[in-house]
Parts: sequence; C-alpha cells; structure tokens
Amino acid sequence: MNEKHFWLLRAFPDNVPHYNVFLNASVVGLGWPRIGKLEKGIKPDELKQLFIENDYPAADNAALGRRAGYFIRFVNEMQIGDIVFVPDNNGIVAVYEIKSDYYYDEKMSVHVPHLRKVQLLTTLKVHSLSKSLQRLLGNQLSFINLDKAKEEITTLISNDSGVGQTTINRTNYSLITGENKGKTVQIIIPNNASNQEITVILNDIIHELEGKL
Repeated sequence: MNEKHFWLLRAFPDNVPHYNVFLNASVVGLGWPRIGKLEKGIKPDELKQLFIENDYPAADNAALGRRAGYFIRFVNEMQIGDIVFVPDNNGIVAVYEIKSDYYYDEKMSVHVPHLRKVQLLTTLKVHSLSKSLQRLLGNQLSFINLDKAKEEITTLISNDSGVGQTTINRTNYSLITGENKGKTVQIIIPNNASNQEITVILNDIIHELEGKL
C-alpha cells in the first residue's frame, strides 16, 4: 500500500475565490489553464517551457521553478487516498481525501481546469488547531506538502466526529459559512431554494434556538 501524503492547496486561482466551488463540485485543482492537459510523468523543465510559451511570466527562474513544482506534486506525486487541506481565508479549513487521478476539464471553472475529485472529510476552525499547524496553513504558496505534520494531522482527522460521515450530494447543495465575534456557523442550503424559502428556514432555526437558550 502506498504511503498517505498530506497537502495544503489554496483555493484562489487568479485571485478568484474557489473554496465553495471546490466544496460544491467535490474537486480540488490548480489554475494556469492555458498550459493545457498534462501527462503523468511530466518534467519540471517541460512545465517551465509551457508557462513561457503560454504567456505566464514569472518574476524570476526561482518563481518559475516553484510554479512547476506545484504541478509536479499535483500531477505526479499526489495519489488517491492522500489528504488535502483547503483554507477559506476566513478561519475555516476543509479537509478532503483525494478520490481520483489528475484530469483536465475546462467546464467546471475557466480558472481551474487541472483537477482531482475529492471527498470532504470534515471542516475545522483554524484557531482550534495547534500553533505549529496554524503556521503551516498560513503558508501563502499555492500548493505545498504537509507531511512534516502527518502525525498531528492523522490524529486530528481520526478524532473528528465528522470524518467519513458526509453523505450530502454537494453538486446540489452549498455550504455557507459565517462568523461573528469568534463564533462560526455553517449552514447547508439546497441550490434550488428561493430567497423566500431560505428566509423561512433561517427564521425557523432562530426560533428553535431561542427556545433552547
């Protein structure tokens, strides 16, 4: 059996938020669509040339190398069963298990065609994690390896009661996250619900909570 690896992937290709896109479509992915579909085993120099040929400039050769490294990891090194953390930049991080090999699909998002299918395991509050893991999750690079924290992460997701219990079809639902004064609320809403229906649902929730407080 292959060893499980752990990753951090940022959901902001071209500075466009994709946290909810990933959540609803059960995928994670990378940007730079113009380089096209990639083959497993592609080399760093081949990737660098693709970036240059498709007008994706980099500040210097080191930056170009980092970008190539994202795809080496995503296409060649990541494997089914790996765990990937995707922060929303508002204090929540989604934890997914990789469920497919790399594939290329421009239909899901014009910004993110380099994809892997995933299953949501749980969502976590960043401030509830250890300081060392918070620092790792604060890294602003697009895609990095988190294997140095694998023992902590394995314990974390094993102890979380939500792991493995997500059965919602996320192509039909959206997860809405709100936070106020350090308190976070997440609500799953059907995509076909009208504003009036959502208002009624939220009012019912508020009235039920008032009866318990």
